[in-house]
Amino acid sequence: SHRSVPAPFLTKTFHLVDDSSTDDVVSWSEDGTTFVVWRPPEFAKDILPNYFKHNNFSSFVRQLNTYGFRKIVSDRWEFANEYFRKGQQDLLCEIHRRKTGQPNTMQPIRQTSTAEDILWSHVTTTSPVPSPRAPHFTAAVSICDENERLRRDNCILMSELSRLRRLNDEVLLFVQNQ
Repeated sequence: SHRSVPAPFLTKTFHLVDDSSTDDVVSWSEDGTTFVVWRPPEFAKDILPNYFKHNNFSSFVRQLNTYGFRKIVSDRWEFANEYFRKGQQDLLCEIHRRKTGQPNTMQPIRQTSTAEDILWSHVTTTSPVPSPRAPHFTAAVSICDENERLRRDNCILMSELSRLRRLNDEVLLFVQNQ
């Protein structure tokens, strides 16, 4: 059965993308089938807190992933979901949150794809706003989330370092042969 009211996360995301006053930071693609976060640091600092109780870009991306969004291109933060379309807010009711343990048939969004992404994510990522109802629990969850993010970032950095070392070896070999 389909929900008649979309999840608040989806409605908020639709409105923040649809706000033409922030098109230099986040906007619909030309054809309106995807949206692009053009300037993630500004997005996290200036836009996310207006819609959510945090300014954590990684958390926003994780939430998109939970609703089946996927990253379109590796070199920019462009996201798609077949029911997330410009001018078609009524389609949001068709987007459903994946249940825990449900297999992901879509490729999950990679949160950081380049060293540059990792660098700005460290600058803009902060702990979520603590909940007044359960500050100790929230702090523990935040630390666990931060540790997991750091593990992922470390893995990505090691992969990038390995790639750069191979590239360096290829350049040295090329120079020696010249």
